[in-house]
Amino acid sequence: MKMKPLTGFQVFVGIIIAIVVATTVVGLFLAGSPVQERMRRLDTQRANNLMGIASSIDSYYNQYSRLPDALNILQKTPGFYVDAIVDPDTGVPYEYKLLATDQYQICATFQSDATVPGSANAPYAVPTRIGWPDFSRHQAGRVCYSITAQKNPGKAP
Repeated sequence: MKMKPLTGFQVFVGIIIAIVVATTVVGLFLAGSPVQERMRRLDTQRANNLMGIASSIDSYYNQYSRLPDALNILQKTPGFYVDAIVDPDTGVPYEYKLLATDQYQICATFQSDATVPGSANAPYAVPTRIGWPDFSRHQAGRVCYSITAQKNPGKAP
């Protein structure tokens, strides 16, 4: 059986298919898999949630001169806004523990290691306030942050 030589059109289509496949492979390599991207987005949401919780705790501390006994108090007390006190993926509440009259600990379980800035697993940057930890830099697994509540300058105690 004799094979026919390839036409110019067939060669062109073959090249286009090879380019599409190569682009897809390189894109997945550079951007990470959809699973990695989902993990990164969830970890970014966790970091944002922790930052919002810390902000609300500081506001509560400024208003009442004490820390809330539990995170759900922030959602029940008028004038305070907390986007979420539960993990966006599992629905499990973030851990909150009082350490002293002005110190507390909040914990979350992250899916990826984001200790190296610019790494493929690093979440998108989360701005933080002076005195807070950088919630966007974390190891995979359970991570706890110890924070000292701060009074706003110029506010009455």
